[in-house]
Amino acid sequence: MKISKDMNLWEKPIVSSKIPEIDLYMDQLLSLTSEKEVTKTMINNYSKEHLIKPLKGKKYSKEQIIQILFIMNLKQNIPLSDIKGLMPQQEDAVDYRKVYDFCEAEDGRLSEAAEEFVNRHIKCGEDLSEDEQALAAAMMLSSCCKYFKNICEKLSDGGDK
Repeated sequence: MKISKDMNLWEKPIVSSKIPEIDLYMDQLLSLTSEKEVTKTMINNYSKEHLIKPLKGKKYSKEQIIQILFIMNLKQNIPLSDIKGLMPQQEDAVDYRKVYDFCEAEDGRLSEAAEEFVNRHIKCGEDLSEDEQALAAAMMLSSCCKYFKNICEKLSDGGDK
């Protein structure tokens, strides 16, 4: 399998400017996040687990939407219990918008680094067939995912593991 430039390998976050400043009802929130495969039940569970700020009425603020997007991203690699360790319990301990904007700005550099890694290492084994190169690259990337997952887990409990 060849990796080509036109393949979409990097999942782009929802751009901050696309998240409305006005509060949204659940249905509006679900339509905004439809490509992220988030459900009403998932969002309700995040609220019950105190992973997002408490609702005021039945609408979600931009900050709560950003918190949901953080959770959706993180839960691809770490369990909700570890995510809960990353999300401060004090009401205003973190400016989620500021963190999201920072991550959004760094997204391009991360995708370039990941693409460079894949391209460099897929072609590294000159004595490997194309299928063997793909398998080797997948194995290396899987190891990287495990490494980064371990870092996330350490961060979620303050490094006490």
